[in-house]
Order: sequence, then structure tokens, then C-alpha cells
Amino acid sequence: MGGYGSGRPKMSHLTTELLAIDTMQFKKYLRTPGIAKGHLIITSGTMKDDCPDGEIPGLAYTIECVSQSGTLTLEYIARSGEREQEQSACIPLVTTPCNYGGHRWWMQCPCCDTRARVVYIGSSMYPMCRMCQDLHYQSQRSSYIERHITYEKYLLSNYGYYWAYDRYHSLKEHYFKITPEYAYKMRKSQLEQDLHLIRLYIKFEIKMLKIYLRDIASLQSDEDKHVYLEHIAKEHGQDYALDTVHLLGLSIQFERAVRTVADTSVLNQFFSDEDAPEPECVSTGDEPESRKLKLLRSKEQAIKQEMQALEKEAA
Repeated sequence: MGGYGSGRPKMSHLTTELLAIDTMQFKKYLRTPGIAKGHLIITSGTMKDDCPDGEIPGLAYTIECVSQSGTLTLEYIARSGEREQEQSACIPLVTTPCNYGGHRWWMQCPCCDTRARVVYIGSSMYPMCRMCQDLHYQSQRSSYIERHITYEKYLLSNYGYYWAYDRYHSLKEHYFKITPEYAYKMRKSQLEQDLHLIRLYIKFEIKMLKIYLRDIASLQSDEDKHVYLEHIAKEHGQDYALDTVHLLGLSIQFERAVRTVADTSVLNQFFSDEDAPEPECVSTGDEPESRKLKLLRSKEQAIKQEMQALEKEAA
């Protein structure tokens, strides 16, 4: 009872077994009013299998687009055994407003008049929506373990994001055994996210350093500059404040004032001891650069090199 293969046979078809006509295929033509014509080439499905040798299977389409409405006309040859018949289907196009402006295009099913993004051409050889043809997605036939494995693969492909990392490790069970392919995807995702964050951090540091330099240069009295430099030293550490002194070319008295402030540098929290900044004078250039920025750029370069090595290893 309840053995393998028992139960009623599944009579419904999958969406992947039919030819799908998606509004996203005509997105560029729906942006501006007018008439557009073209040809959709069919790469899989029954229409391609029934196509004679030497012919390219496809559908001719015509789009008549107005401001908020339009019409999609499909012209193709329907084959049933040895019989051929020319088909012409006219599908209305409608729009709905989006929350943040603009509108979204839909096809109106010729059978039930409901809005649908995708219509399918199957055995009836006439475009209808998924509900009219009683179509199912592949995931609807998957078991719990198959869906769980699909979700695990999705999390592993986005492993560099904190939300994916936390969700993957918070799962009670892991059914998918990590293969070398997904180990490569995990590490690549981590490196891409680290590189993205490092670049954002560099942009932020450059902008803040420019603000500090501009503010100090705008101060008239030396006493105000001393107070501002002490504030920078307390917030970012002595190294950061000394870099601003060197970049502005201030006198030695400002450097001495900075060194009297307790060192609260937070660089060592982000970098190892071997990457600690060297007490050298920062050279000036087109872009202001502190020792902290140099460390961030070295980290960026190290991540790039690791990504290149990972790509070579995967190839």
C-alpha cells in the first residue's frame, strides 16, 4: 500500500513543456508608442520538434502600442500530424500603475480575460494563460527534500551576504552535500561582497578626509585648528590626525598637540599586526591619501589577486 508508483497518474503538464510568450521579450518595444514587427525563434518544445528540416521554427509578431494599451498579434503555423494550418492570435496588452511611478505591461488572456505576464502555446495551438491550461511549475512536483536542496543551493550561491550566511547555518538540516562547484561559488560570493564593501569604505574615507582637510583649512586661528585636530584624534586615532597634519603641511606644533592626545586608533581592529601602518610621512597628490586608505587599497588588491587565483583554479 502506498508503494512506488502508486496513486493516480499526473495528467497536468509543466510550463517548461509548452512554448512561453513573455511580455519581457517585448519590453524594449513597449517603452515608446508605435508599431514594431519581428520574429521569435523557438529553441525548444513541440513546435521545434514538429518543424521540418531546413526550416527555422518561430513566430512572427506585430506590436501596436499606444500610451497605456496595445495589441500583440502572433502569426505562426500550427501542425497536427501531417496537417498544417496558419494561425493568427490577437492578444490585448494592458497596463497597471507601479507604486513609485511608471506602469507595468501585461497580456490579457484571450480565454479568461485575466492579466498575465506569460501566455503558453500548447496542444491547442492557441495562446492561453497557465490557469486556463491547468499548467504546473516544476517546483510544485518537487518533494520537501528537493525544495530544501534548491533553497540550500540558493543560499550557498549568495554566501557572501550576511543574511544568506545566517539563514544557511540556522537551518536545522542540510540535505545538500557541498560539491567543489558550490565551494567555488561560496568563496567567490564572499570575495565579491568583501571587495564591494572595501570599495565603499574607500569612497567613504576619501570623502571624509576631504571634508576634514577643508574644515581645517577654513579655520583662521591656530587654537581652533588645535581643538579640531584633537577631536579628529579622539574619533579616529593619532595616525589619522597626523596624516591630516602632513597633508596640510602644518607646522610641528600641531603634530605635537596631536601626540598629546590618547591614541584611540581603531585601525588594529580591522587589520592584523603585520598590516599595521608605518609611521611615515604621507605623500600628497591629486587625491588625499592617508595610511588608512593605503591599507584599504592593499586589502582591495589582495582580494583581487585571490579572485584571479580562484578563477584560474576553477578554469
